[in-house]
Parts: sequence; C-alpha cells; structure tokens
Amino acid sequence: QNHQDFELQSNYQKWLDESNIQVQSQLFKTATENVVAGWGCVATSFIKEGTILFEIPREACFTANEFSRGGHGDGSSSSEDDEDEADVDKAITSDTQKKLALKLLREMENSERDTRKVSKWKPFLDLLTPHPLPWTWPKSFREKVLLGTELEKVVEKKVERIRKEYKKITSSSAAATKGKSKKKSCMPNVTYQQYLRATSLVASHANPWFGVSIVPFNTTLNCPNVGDEANVEFDLVKKKIQLPLSGTASDATNTPSSNKSKRKGRNGTRKGNKNSKEKTITQVMIVGKAMADIQPGQELFQQYGDSVAELVYRCGFAPRRLEWT
Repeated sequence: QNHQDFELQSNYQKWLDESNIQVQSQLFKTATENVVAGWGCVATSFIKEGTILFEIPREACFTANEFSRGGHGDGSSSSEDDEDEADVDKAITSDTQKKLALKLLREMENSERDTRKVSKWKPFLDLLTPHPLPWTWPKSFREKVLLGTELEKVVEKKVERIRKEYKKITSSSAAATKGKSKKKSCMPNVTYQQYLRATSLVASHANPWFGVSIVPFNTTLNCPNVGDEANVEFDLVKKKIQLPLSGTASDATNTPSSNKSKRKGRNGTRKGNKNSKEKTITQVMIVGKAMADIQPGQELFQQYGDSVAELVYRCGFAPRRLEWT
C-alpha cells in the first residue's frame, strides 16, 4: 500500500468514526489491493452468513439536500427547480444527476479554494472511483460501440440533456439570477469535463434511498467477476434505539439523529414521558448484511444490475455472462 492510499484510508476511517457509522472493522478491510477495481472491501476473518457488516445512518449519506425541518430531505425539488427541469425535459430524457452533481462539485471546489474549510465529506468523496459512462465516451467510440443496441438513442438523448444542463448552469444570465435555489443551480466556472465527470460519479454511485444518495460502503463494494457471486446485500431498515436523557442539548448532539429525535418524521420519533430517564427513537439507516459465508481473503461483492444495458448505462461495463436485455 502506497503512502497516498494509506493517507486516504486513514482519513476515511476517521470520517467513519465521526459519522456514527457502525462497522465490523475486525472482519474486513477497505483497500485497493486484491480487489476487482478501485477501492474495495476484503474479508480479513471468516464472515458468517447473516452477519451485519455496516449500519449507516441517514446523516452519513451524501444527498443533494440537507435533512432539516424546512429542507427537501426526501430528494424532492423546489418549485423553481422543477420548472427548470421541465424546460430541459422537453423532447429529451428525464434522467438527470444535476442536483447531486452540483453539490459534489461545490464540495470539491470549496475544499480546493480554502484548505482551512475542507468539506466534511472529502474523506468519503476521495474514495469514489470514477466510472466512464457511455455519455462521457468520445463520440466516435460511443457511436461504434452502441450502434444498433437499445442504448444507442438513449445515450444520445442523455448527451443532449447533459449539454443543455451545462449550458444552463454556466450561463451568465443564470449566474446573475437572484434567489437561493437559483444560485444553487449555477456554477459559471465549472468546465464541461468537470460536469461530465460529476454526473458520471453520481449516476454510478447513487441509489434512490432518502430521495437520491451516495451511501458509504454501498459505493465501495465491487460487482462480482464472472464466476463469482454477490455476497453482501444492502437494505433500508428502521431500528429502535434507547438514548439516555441527559437534560442538556450539548450531550444530545453526540448521538446519531438525536438532534432530530424530538419531532416525528424523517429521522426519528421520540417516545416516553417527562419522568423517563431514557428516550426511544426510531432511526432509519442503510444496513449491509452478508448473504453467504465469506472466507478470509475473499472480496465482498454486491449485485450492480440485472442486464448488460443497465450495467453499461450506469456503470460503464458489463460481465459477458449477462444477456443484453
């Protein structure tokens, strides 16, 4: 392991701890060695089928919107954003990664602009492996590979949408427009290649949990090679946990989702009475569980898709064993 990988891994581990992510770190490691591609996870001890490997709270998932009382924590758009999307949607695909891609670019830009204000997400985002999706391929190569397939027209529509989105977010008129939601949709200094890369990262790593989000470990586990099978699955679950009533606001903020626990809804529901010494909250989280026994040295895999078309469009590759359906 080189020095750069060691530093990335150390920063990532620290971020996991600070983000209240529960990890069975004694059972596996995150590494770039002995994995299919990029960063992956490899078992260091025997893992029994059914073992819970990770529990990721909602607050540790990278989304386009903050989870706040007035925000769109479910991934929905404001009315102004919806109007913008409707303009672009006309006559082309409605598939878009715009909102999350822009947030990704802003987080990176802020970290590069001022090293004293590094994004809290940087250790996590640094481990995302870029996937060259079809709409990022050179035109001649794209047309040759996709000629006659079901993705030929789909990808060309996607390219058209990306170009229109880029033109809109970098236009001088958009930059001059007032309004918080409008400003969030403008990045006049971003290059076309940077926007392409950001949309590609989002499309290949995001899932529809909590609206749309990029989830730790769900982004790290690779797709199995030919001959291998997925051995880990992810699911959204609700878990009831007991928290002590400390009587001070500062103590409560040290527990996951506790700052949201007093209200019903997205992050938890508080139960009990004034005389109770504990409170029960229902926390929504993503859980990764072993689907089979995993031997030491074996890589942890998850299923990426069910068809060649889906894998090529979302991941930029496909195992030969799948049918083009």
